[in-house]
Parts: sequence; C-alpha cells; structure tokens
Amino acid sequence: MSKLKMWRSETRPSTDVAFFEKNEGDLAYYQTAYIDTGVLLSEEATNSDDQLVRTRTLWWNMVPGLIEILAEDATLNEIIARSKLYNDVNGITRSELNFEIYDADNNLFSAGVFPNK
Repeated sequence: MSKLKMWRSETRPSTDVAFFEKNEGDLAYYQTAYIDTGVLLSEEATNSDDQLVRTRTLWWNMVPGLIEILAEDATLNEIIARSKLYNDVNGITRSELNFEIYDADNNLFSAGVFPNK
C-alpha cells in the first residue's frame, strides 16, 4: 500500500512557552479513528538542539479517499483549529504542511505542500 508522509515545524519564541499538546480526549480520538484502524502508521515529534523548533512527522496509509477523510473530519479540524489558536496567542510560528507520497515499494511518487493547512 502507498504511504503519505506529512511534516511541519513549529518555532516558539522561548523555552518558557510550551508547544501545543493534544489532550487526553484528542489522543483517544486519534487512537480510535486512525491508529486502531491502521490509517495512521506513526507520529513523531523531535525538537531542535536549542529546544525552540519542534518538527512533527506523521506517516499515513494511503487508503482510498484519505485526503478527503482528513479534510472533512470535524474532530480533527477542531483539534487543528485549537492548535492554531494556541500558537497564535503564544507567538509560535508554523511552517507549511509538507507531504511526500511513496508507492508500495517505498519509491517517492510525489511531493509538495498542502495549501492553507
């Protein structure tokens, strides 16, 4: 099956400002909707040496309609909206949402940036 890799970096003004974290309800939703179903393969967050930049990388199975599923998921979009608001209030900037699509043999098929996400 093909895979979708998505990643974005966030930069905070100082280490006194916490990065946005999903709450228990958000984590439970991700578990039920995406992990238990095999749609979300992995999610990883890494911080820069100075701890000011966090890069989150997600790997998804390219199930039919995945992009539409993610775009239309009201709960997921509410989590994203809360994270954007938190970041705006706390001076955290976000890079564009990048993506790469790999075929079943793990060859890079396509890459780009999702608009307005």
